Amino acid sequence: MLWLALRFSALPEDSGERLTLLEEVASRAYDYTPYIQPYAGDSLLLEISRSLRLFGGAQALCQGVSAELDKLCPHYHQGLAHSGRGAWILSFQQHPVSDADGEAVFVERLRGAPLALLVEHPGAVASLRQMGLSRLGELWQLPAAELGRRFGRDFVACLREIQGLGEAPPETYRPREHFHRQVEFASPLRDCGQLEVPARQLLRQLVDDLVARQRQCQHICWRLRSPAGEQLELAINCTRVHSQWDMLFELTRIRLEHLRLTFEVGCLELECSRTSAVDLSSRQLFAAPRAERAGEQAEALVARLQARLGPRALCQLHLRDEHLPEYGQSLEPPFAAMAPVPVASGPRPCWLLARPQPLRRWRGHLYWHGALQLLRGPERIHGYWWQGGAARDYFVARRDDALHCWIYRDLSDSHWYAHGIFA
Repeated sequence: MLWLALRFSALPEDSGERLTLLEEVASRAYDYTPYIQPYAGDSLLLEISRSLRLFGGAQALCQGVSAELDKLCPHYHQGLAHSGRGAWILSFQQHPVSDADGEAVFVERLRGAPLALLVEHPGAVASLRQMGLSRLGELWQLPAAELGRRFGRDFVACLREIQGLGEAPPETYRPREHFHRQVEFASPLRDCGQLEVPARQLLRQLVDDLVARQRQCQHICWRLRSPAGEQLELAINCTRVHSQWDMLFELTRIRLEHLRLTFEVGCLELECSRTSAVDLSSRQLFAAPRAERAGEQAEALVARLQARLGPRALCQLHLRDEHLPEYGQSLEPPFAAMAPVPVASGPRPCWLLARPQPLRRWRGHLYWHGALQLLRGPERIHGYWWQGGAARDYFVARRDDALHCWIYRDLSDSHWYAHGIFA
């Protein structure tokens, strides 16, 4: 194994801010290896042996990690060794990373490391100093059995792990599901147009995070904060939009265009806590099919309309497994999954009236905004007995203006009603 230690020397004093920063660093390092674990409260240990071939060696991989960290947290030290704890110890020596270095080189460097770096065993280190020992190399020359009897098995196990003996398999890092970033302004902003540049930067960071975790964004929330503590939230639904920061930015800009600020903005925050797994189904290498492109255009159109009109302004008609027509349809969010529904035995109109409208009967003919002629039926549908519903006989009728209607006769009182219209 080959480990890269990242030890940070300028972390925030607040424990919450420190943990947030380390999580951010780990999410960036996740692009290079899935084996990441925290250590000593101020460091991260990365097992990189399985990623060397992909990135072209340890030197190139470490350069890529450094390029990411220089933007986020420039005050850090690197250490490379054949064990995780050994890499952390060597981060204090600042050796340049080289692909030519191997286990023998790492062991030789570790021999000169001071015992004070065994931070997990301060009592044993104090006793060893009184014995005149100051380096790891001197300690390794002593019998392990004697060290175990005097300082315990954990101390001996620690020494073995530093040497790369009996080290546990690396832990797989699980990226956080919650995304939260913010930009603080040196001077408060009053114009919404000035928020577009920082919003674009935050959205790019969000999309990079989603791509790394193979997730897709369904909902984002902007928070505009003033230096005096005032706050304004802008929620944006972006169902099934993935790795398209420009689309998210367009939806954000639509909301900002209609926003009237009542305070100066000192901080802009972006939060995304609702995501779903990316659809990894196979897709064509070259031009997408026409139906697929049309589906993507429809999703983009719906997202724009929701940004302008509100998330509940658009809905989709779904069928339900109910034999009563008034319960057989429901309004759901756009592109919501639809469960399979058994096919009805008779014709069903797409448009049901909110309430059945009574028909007028005169000289043996039915009228509803015009004369009706029965074409098909009857189809008997029984109501629920616990609701006192009686049976109905449904017919397809044609009005004198060629409009096809769905009407029924209530068997409890023999009255006629119009219930739907066929397209």
